[in-house]
Parts: sequence; C-alpha cells; structure tokens
Amino acid sequence: MEKKRSFLKSLKGKITMQMLTVSLVPLIVIGALVYYGMSTTEDKADDSVEETRTALEQQTVGAGKANQAWIVSIQMENWATERIREVMDWTKSPAAIDALENYSGSDGEEIGFLKELLGSGEFNAAYLVDMSGQVLAQYSKDDPRPDFSGRSTWQSALDSSMGIYVGEGTVINEGILSSYEVEVAAAIRQFGSAGNPLGVIVGVMNMSPMALGERYGAQVPGSRLAIWDARGQIMVDSEDSGRYLDQQPEWTAAEASIMEAFTGDHSIIEPSYVVNEDVVAGYARASNMSASMRVAGFEGLGWTVMVEEPGETAFAALASLETLKDDLTDSTRAMLITMGVVILAVFFAVSGVAYWLSQSITKPVKQLSDVAEKVSMGDLDVNVDVTSDDEIGDLAQSFGRMVTAVRFLSQDEE
Repeated sequence: MEKKRSFLKSLKGKITMQMLTVSLVPLIVIGALVYYGMSTTEDKADDSVEETRTALEQQTVGAGKANQAWIVSIQMENWATERIREVMDWTKSPAAIDALENYSGSDGEEIGFLKELLGSGEFNAAYLVDMSGQVLAQYSKDDPRPDFSGRSTWQSALDSSMGIYVGEGTVINEGILSSYEVEVAAAIRQFGSAGNPLGVIVGVMNMSPMALGERYGAQVPGSRLAIWDARGQIMVDSEDSGRYLDQQPEWTAAEASIMEAFTGDHSIIEPSYVVNEDVVAGYARASNMSASMRVAGFEGLGWTVMVEEPGETAFAALASLETLKDDLTDSTRAMLITMGVVILAVFFAVSGVAYWLSQSITKPVKQLSDVAEKVSMGDLDVNVDVTSDDEIGDLAQSFGRMVTAVRFLSQDEE
C-alpha cells in the first residue's frame, strides 16, 4: 500500500527542490550582486551629477551673471568718468574764466559759450555759478529752462578737495515722461588746478530709465537688468519701465538678498550671485577705481547692477545631467525586470525538468514497490515490468530474479 507523504518529503519534491536550489540560488546571488553594484553606481552617479550640477550652477551660471553685472557696472563708471572729464574741460574755457572775473550782467544772463560747450552730447543743461552761489549764466536745450536756484551742487564741488562733485540721480517730471537728473560740477580755478577757485560750472544730464535700460540691457540679452542707486532706490528695471516711480516696491527674494550687500556708500561690491529655484542673479558695484580712466576725488556713481535670468533658461544646458540620472535609473530598473523574468523562466523550466526527471525515477520505483507489496501478501505470480536501461532497470531485474527464486522455493516446499 502506497504511503502518503507531503510533496517536500517525497522523492519528486526532493529532486525538484535540489534542482531549483542548484539552478536558482547562484542566479539569485549573481542578480543581487549585479543589482547592488548598479544601485551603488547609480547612487554615486547621482551624487556626482548633483555635485557637478551645483558646481556648474554656482561657478559657471552664477559667476557668469555676476561677471555680466560687473561689466555693466564698469561701463557705467566709464560713462560717468567721461562726463566728468567733459565738465572739467569746460572749466578750461577762457570765456568761463572771463565771465567769472569780469561779470557785470544781470542774474541768469545767457552766455553763448555754454551752448557751445553743451553741443549735442549727454548734457541737456549747464550753468555758471560764482563763489557766492549766484547763477551768472545758464543754458538749456529744453524750454522752459530749469530753475537752478537753491541747489548745493556748486558748493559740494568747492568743498571737494579735488573740486569735483557728482550728484545723486533725482527723478524729475514724475510720470510717464519722467527722467533722472544727474548734476556734474567742477570748480573753475584762476590758474588751472593750482589756482584759487573762481566759481563752478555745472552740467546737467537728463537720463530716462527707459534709455538706461535700453543702453545697458543690450549688454545682457535674454536677462533682466536692474540698477539701484547708492541710497538703495530702484532706478532701472528692464522688465518694468515704471517701477522706479514706486516709493515702496516689492522686492523679489533675489533682490532682497542682494540688497543686504548694500553698504550705504559708494564702495565696491565684488561680483557675486544669488541662485535659487526660480532665478540666477548676479550683482556687482564698481567704483571710479574700476574705471579705465579714473578721476581723482570722485568715488563713483554708487550704482549697483543686477543681471537676472530665469532658472529654467539659465539651467537649460544642465538638462543633459538630469537625462543622465534618468538613464541610470532606467538601466537599473530594466536590469531588475530582466533578472526577474530570467528567474521566473528558469524556475518554470527547472520545475518542468525536475518533474520529468523525478517522474522517470519514481514511476519504476513505485512499480517495484507495488510488486513487493503483492509478494509480501503471498502473490508470487507477479511480473516486474521495468525496462529502463539504468541502475533502476538493474534493480528491477534483480528484484524479478528474487521473485522467481522465491517462487521456485515455494513450489519445492509444496
């Protein structure tokens, strides 16, 4: 009678489990090692990509914007230096010296040399002031003429050790047509730079924020340009031409960070940058010491420049790094799926082979077991029908000979 056993205790179960163990365990170990290696490589690659991205963001993109801001700031300082030198050249005019030494006209008398000095340059107006602050002559390209009374620019130039003064930008004609008025004053001396001062000549520049934005914004195409004066007042925003009129503008996160670097004077702010999720902003403030032609006694405009670009645009060149990270992740995922498919295929294949192999072993063994059971019950007329040409076949033949011998002994006894 056949004994009931669980599958794992049966010969089929043992053969199947042994074959699965022999075939799948090495495969699983190899797959685990490969997966671990690829995961480790992916993690290291992710860290490397992130470090590279951060370095590129900071050292390449951010530093590039800071360099652009520095260049624009130097260009503005060069422009201011040229204007100062223009006014300094005006002070050498014999007509100006003669007007101060021999003035006998009425207040505000128009003198032709001022018109000649202005020409078609950056200055829209000029005036001549004596040592008492009296306006001796004035000329303006605009009509009506600006009122120069009560201004202290002339006194600041006289108080300066070098006889030079550049005023802060002042908004005039507030509204759509408003502009910045910047006064440049230089002392006139009797015998050149070594003589006693006779008076002051002042040039007035009218600069619209739109003109400033167009002039210097062209230097940073694709970026937003913002300029603050030394007092921290916004002067130019290339994306909002009327922002300078707002007395309490709302600052962006990048602008607020940059304004923390303002020192309240005209000193240099070294090129630096702010990088966040939204923008990359470089900023800098040059001084007269940074200009190609310096003017003694002039610190600089004190204007801080910011060049800002959206992060999406600025970091577009870094997209390939993200693609690399995605490719590594996809490769690891594909390898894991492949290993899973291979393990399943091997499992079913080995299970099939194990079943076929165990069946070829257990079937003749079961036949021998049935024959032995019948012999034990006294049935000696059984035949062993196992024809396999292997050790089990040898065992079946030996068992058949044994049954035949027992049959002859039983006949002899009878």
